Amino acid sequence: MTATHRSAQLSPMQERFVQEYLVDCNATAAYKRAGYKGQGNVAEVNAHRLLRSAKVAAAVQAAQDARARRLQLTQDAVLHELTVLAHSDIRDYVIDDQGEVHLRAGAPPHAMRAVASLKKKIVHTEAAVIYETTITLWNKPASIRMAGEHLGLFKGAEQPVPDIHVHIDTARDRLADRLDHLAVRHAEDATNGH
Repeated sequence: MTATHRSAQLSPMQERFVQEYLVDCNATAAYKRAGYKGQGNVAEVNAHRLLRSAKVAAAVQAAQDARARRLQLTQDAVLHELTVLAHSDIRDYVIDDQGEVHLRAGAPPHAMRAVASLKKKIVHTEAAVIYETTITLWNKPASIRMAGEHLGLFKGAEQPVPDIHVHIDTARDRLADRLDHLAVRHAEDATNGH
């Protein structure tokens, strides 16, 4: 779906919501950044309702597909990177006497991609120069969870966001029926002299 075709189907605020959603895939934050009003649960519920709208969901999907094509990013490539992180092992890294980090013999060649940060501190003393190196790997549990969710391993573990509007609409209908019933009863009572 082209941007102009999408714009013809969406309101300006919906279009802005789609653009903002693509920033961080956070529906509530996108809802607020797009200019919609509401705080707390109201914003959260309305944001998820907006995201479930057929037009908005189609626009988000089209934009995500276009971005994936531009970046030449596939699901397999994402899962491959998650696999690199999930299989990371601190034993794959060796720190030499100068504080430089190298892969150990036999380590996977892509293991350096699992490194989130390296910090090197050089301490000069009267006796020697000391190199202190800190290596931090990317969050392994998060990577495993993301890969597992993609593979469907955690189905049922997450509770879906309830569609509160269905409950509100049902309550509103029940209230309207009750008010109609009371109005009829009141009219009957008035007719019968009560």
